[in-house]
Amino acid sequence: MTGCTNTSMGELAENIRRMAPAYIGHPVVNETGIEGGWNFCIRWTPRSMLQQVDNSNQPVGTAGDPTGISFFEALERELGLKLVKQWRMYPVVVVDRAAREPDVG
Repeated sequence: MTGCTNTSMGELAENIRRMAPAYIGHPVVNETGIEGGWNFCIRWTPRSMLQQVDNSNQPVGTAGDPTGISFFEALERELGLKLVKQWRMYPVVVVDRAAREPDVG
């Protein structure tokens, strides 16, 4: 569960990987167009606690929470937001090499 106070969608996008690291492994970009600060609470089941399901939609084993929801489901149900995975150009800085300057003096 995460509670946010006076949080913009840009701030949410910047912090979403920290909030749910087991679910989010890539940078998140805000494209909602929603402005202003918002108060909200998101409740989800930790990924390790969700009941695993195989391809035939039958539960695998007995561990997990059959009533739990993923971070993605919680984001959509509770905030009406949906994460969409897309390829983007992302600026990076590449350090080709580093050298120590000689001591002068």
